[in-house]
Amino acid sequence: MVNASQETTGIDFVLSVGGKITGKVIDEAGNPLANIKVITDKYGWQASISTLTDENGYYALIGLPSWEFYEVYTSNDQGYIDEYYDNKLKWGTADIVAVTAPNETPDINFALTKGGTISGRVTDEAGNPLKDVGVRAEQMDCEDLPYVNWEGTAYTTTDADGYYVLIGLPSGNYTVETSNDQGYLDEYYNDKPNWVSWTNADIITVTAPSEIMNINFALAKGGTISGRVTDINGQPLENICICAQIDGDRKWETTDEEGNYTIIGLRSGNYRVFTLNNLDFIDVFYNDKPNEETADIVPVTAPNETSNIDFILKPIPNFSDVPRDFWAYGEIRSLASKGVVSGYDDGLFRPADPVTRSQFTKMLVNSLDISLNTEYKGYFTDVPQTHWAWQYIETAYEKGIVKGYDGRRFGPEDMATRAHLATMLVRGLGVSLNAQYQGYFPDVPNDHWAWQYIETAKDQGIVRGYPDGSFGPEQIVRRDQTAVMIYRAVFGP
Repeated sequence: MVNASQETTGIDFVLSVGGKITGKVIDEAGNPLANIKVITDKYGWQASISTLTDENGYYALIGLPSWEFYEVYTSNDQGYIDEYYDNKLKWGTADIVAVTAPNETPDINFALTKGGTISGRVTDEAGNPLKDVGVRAEQMDCEDLPYVNWEGTAYTTTDADGYYVLIGLPSGNYTVETSNDQGYLDEYYNDKPNWVSWTNADIITVTAPSEIMNINFALAKGGTISGRVTDINGQPLENICICAQIDGDRKWETTDEEGNYTIIGLRSGNYRVFTLNNLDFIDVFYNDKPNEETADIVPVTAPNETSNIDFILKPIPNFSDVPRDFWAYGEIRSLASKGVVSGYDDGLFRPADPVTRSQFTKMLVNSLDISLNTEYKGYFTDVPQTHWAWQYIETAYEKGIVKGYDGRRFGPEDMATRAHLATMLVRGLGVSLNAQYQGYFPDVPNDHWAWQYIETAKDQGIVRGYPDGSFGPEQIVRRDQTAVMIYRAVFGP
């Protein structure tokens, strides 16, 4: 512990000498290679130690703790094919290197071969060169296809004349695509859209060390969405993230000090535009719509601009009874930012208050971004059209989230129990129920009506039980507990 204006002493260290991995890096002819980066990782860990070879190709990785499972590999920008020790190209196939500190593990050597090359030029549609456009090649015939691992990729940017060269490529089949922040539509070679599956791309076959030339691109200008973001008093909001989405593909931008934003490089189509993960304001879709299903469509026709897509954001409530050190502060604030929960007119959240079945149904439907029914069907005798939550309850019924009692009574003002919440959350997520009883909780036997939902919810990280190991299935849930369970279920445990 440190106290201001006082010295904390005795924070000492006793260091021991680490182990060492040494070796040499040469080319196929035996010539030493200088300035090749050599890296070691503990197998399965992210931490790494690296060094560069000297003018004679030698390297030494020092200060290593004892460990039986080091991976050692190269990384270079000289056109050689990088590899893992011993002559392996893929992560997971490397020969493992053991180190016992303070000893040296010598002769971990590499003989690198020259890779193949892909080169070309990037211009606009008028033939003008485009500088600083990213070009990436990805190898598509890896063993773990269709996923592409990093060992089979190469990346560079175009020069002032639009030219690029991708070097150090192992023999294989590649896709080549652009990436830019200049408002052009990125594509696969040969004029193939990159928002479609990579299977749409033309394949480039590389045979190392040969060069494949004239893999050229002529990029078209994309469309633009622009607007302004203000608070409810008309004041501009800076650093608000605005996202435009089409078919799962997203582009985003943040607002400047005047609240203005411009999203560029958009293909023609119908977009949904929304604010995303803002810390102080409630996220909404354009035109103040709460979710994707109800969002107004924003059409874009490239290369034109769609302007005046403006937002007026409401602040996230600061509940005076939910301070920062409150156990559920983060979950409650996150749900408030998404409009899932709200407080009372007096500025309180009342975290200890019980939750009714109708209140929980509203929270869950809002969190799942489900469009509300607009036509009353009268599914439950105790939920008339005059009930404040009829839309949420009937929407949840049609989605299979709620079923009610005996099919005709819902009990909207009944207090929700932990068993009710687990059941509705699992139904709302569409998770397959556990078929085999595990007995996670002593108070949830296999003849309890909700055991499958409760045990499934535990496996999904939605519920955790109490310190004594019990679940409390019939206990009435509080507003803070409800917020935490919804957050874990919908937005991640």
